[in-house]
Amino acid sequence: MSIEEFPRDFPVEEARHKQWRDLVDKDDSPFKGKTLADVFLYSMALGFTKRKRKELSGSTKGSISSDAFQDRGKWLIRAVAVQEENDLFVLTDKTKVVKIAVEYANGGFDDLLEIVYSGDPRDAEKRLESHLIDFLQSKGYKNN
Repeated sequence: MSIEEFPRDFPVEEARHKQWRDLVDKDDSPFKGKTLADVFLYSMALGFTKRKRKELSGSTKGSISSDAFQDRGKWLIRAVAVQEENDLFVLTDKTKVVKIAVEYANGGFDDLLEIVYSGDPRDAEKRLESHLIDFLQSKGYKNN
């Protein structure tokens, strides 16, 4: 079994591309100065933890370069696909792996926007942290 590499770009809905860019460009975003790959991974994780998989609609834009993902991000994408399919052999099908990741990122994107922009912009990082702590506690992890 060989693990295939990812395509050159990961797509997002073209109509929402500006919202993705704003998260890394705007001063009031906790993702300011991060990469679109970072936003994608966080959005994918939100979608996955909430079991929200949503196909892309309308035209798409391949705007997140696979080169922007560090190795651990690529392995996180693969891990989500393996968990989703409950099968290691999914790793031999890059199209399926990417489809799963993109759909979870798309499914979690509205939640990410809500966490980032619902309230005082200065508290966005605290809201992200709080969301993560709540999730971990729901899975039995203790906050020390």
